[in-house]
Amino acid sequence: MWFGQQILAGKLDDTLLKPVPSLFMVSLGSCNPLWLVQSLLGGVILVAGVISLDHTPLFSAWAGWIWLLAAALVVTWATRVLVASVTFWAPAFAPDVLYGSAWQFGRYPVSLYRQPVRFMLTWVFPIGFIATLPAQALTQGVGLPVLLGGVVVAGVAIAITRFTWQAGLRRYTSATS
Repeated sequence: MWFGQQILAGKLDDTLLKPVPSLFMVSLGSCNPLWLVQSLLGGVILVAGVISLDHTPLFSAWAGWIWLLAAALVVTWATRVLVASVTFWAPAFAPDVLYGSAWQFGRYPVSLYRQPVRFMLTWVFPIGFIATLPAQALTQGVGLPVLLGGVVVAGVAIAITRFTWQAGLRRYTSATS
């Protein structure tokens, strides 16, 4: 919503003129550091969950979890920027409700869904990837294909985000033009 207001008001000029990459400045410039408290609470839940497991996760499970968690963070950032970039083409469109509603699919493990939906939620619209695969790596372990798939999904997400951002910037008309 913040980004859409910047586009409508033509206030993106100040950000674009700064000598830093505009994609990262815009996407990370409105973050609220107090939300990191949620990460601490997530860490407490993680420790409680690991303690309740029947077995102690191996080093490879922890490494896979960290690897997939990093990929999931990249994909989360990319989807947030992609949804915000829609406002370059439709400035009055408020994608917040749609984005928040789509995240409701991540409340449940993707194994609950049938195969076409499961594939879509894991690899095409990667909410299942973000919500399920890191936890699965820690509890059940994952193979090399899933780890490589995570790298590929994160890389594709970055590439699509950069391409969309650049295309959107070409459409942007500043407050002075």
